[in-house]
Amino acid sequence: MPVAVAYAVAGFSLALLVAASLKAEQALASVRARQGQVRQGPTRIPKVPATAMGGLRFRLLLLDHDDTTVKGTEEVHYPAHVESLRILRPDLVPVSLEEWFRRNHDPGVSAYLKLLFTSEQMVQEHEIWEKAMEQKIPAFYEGPFGGRCRCRKC
Repeated sequence: MPVAVAYAVAGFSLALLVAASLKAEQALASVRARQGQVRQGPTRIPKVPATAMGGLRFRLLLLDHDDTTVKGTEEVHYPAHVESLRILRPDLVPVSLEEWFRRNHDPGVSAYLKLLFTSEQMVQEHEIWEKAMEQKIPAFYEGPFGGRCRCRKC
């Protein structure tokens, strides 16, 4: 499966999940309204005092599992993989970023890493990845909603 198609499918799947969640929430609100528990209408997100969360207020929680809005793979996951190979398997040359995207889908990142590392090295690889996650906040993609097509032709 081409990388662009895989990302489109993953993004579409997430959109379906969000839509299903919203429909379920609306249905539950409708049932509660009929039972007289709450008024029917849009759900209001309560405002949280900024001091309760260290000066930050959240009106939205965005989970970006598939690089739709931020450059997580380009700026965190792939560089962590390159670092893991440099430390644990200096005899290997890292695959390109584009090939890394492909390996994440076929055979899958876990299966691919198990081909490269022993079980002891996998523990160290995971620690290197966690450290990279703590040290780097990936940037948002340009464009509407932050996302962009991976086909490189658009």
